Amino acid sequence: MMEDRKVYYPLLDNYRKIENIFGLDFVNKSENDELSIDDFLYANDKLSRRIYGETIASLIKNRRIDKLDMLYNSLLSTMPNINISNEINLDDLGMILIRPETLGAKEKYKEFLKSLKLELLLEKDFKVCFEQYWILYHHGLKHQDSMLDFPTRTFNYIDNDVCLLVFTGNKNELEVQTISDYLFRYKGKHGIYTPNTLRGDIAFNELKKYLVSQNEFTKEANIALDPIGAYRMLARGKIDSDRCHEIADNPLLFYSAQAVHIPNRYEINKDLGILCDEQDLEEISLRIKRK
Repeated sequence: MMEDRKVYYPLLDNYRKIENIFGLDFVNKSENDELSIDDFLYANDKLSRRIYGETIASLIKNRRIDKLDMLYNSLLSTMPNINISNEINLDDLGMILIRPETLGAKEKYKEFLKSLKLELLLEKDFKVCFEQYWILYHHGLKHQDSMLDFPTRTFNYIDNDVCLLVFTGNKNELEVQTISDYLFRYKGKHGIYTPNTLRGDIAFNELKKYLVSQNEFTKEANIALDPIGAYRMLARGKIDSDRCHEIADNPLLFYSAQAVHIPNRYEINKDLGILCDEQDLEEISLRIKRK
């Protein structure tokens, strides 16, 4: 099966999607690493307007943070108001959302978390919709250089396969106050090799196999991981940025190997509330009670 061969298998559909938006010539240029700066800037602006809509794309581009916050709060108010804390002690829960770029490593993530003495309560495969994505990551869109890489991140994320894993554990045995903050310790940095972490070890090593050098993907990974060349342009310094990727061991992995979303204790109530339905929460509650 495809997922056995490529860790990023949900993103193989990028070939079709990018061709539908920009045409076959653009696909060939991106796949063969022949995009110019002008090619990228045009594609980035078009992709931003397509996935965010004209209003949000303009607000991001013009740094209207106040308006972005207003839109976020308005959207959050329309989401189902599931009061998780009445049914479940959130101190007992930790979660990771495996993003499309390393969904093929799902079993490795699960085994690693089990090695941390965590017990799986819920495994949910689905596709993240735009509204869920916006609530999870709106803060990232407020960064000064967000227009350079977030359209690609968003494009690779929404309407693609992801997996939610919810875990619990014995807080006394683990000597922690909350499972979510315990799990957060093992998050790791994207693009920086950090043994025994989710991003810095599993994702790092899974995606490193698709690099030719620090700023070059293998040809087969260009469209899947970096469809319009954003990450390559940034890592090579072809476009002006804050150069935050320079802290990474592999600059391309700074952008492409975020791989998992891991909320801390402050965030978990909101994130579970938008990713889980009533049946999911009931399953979590029942499994905790059976322990």
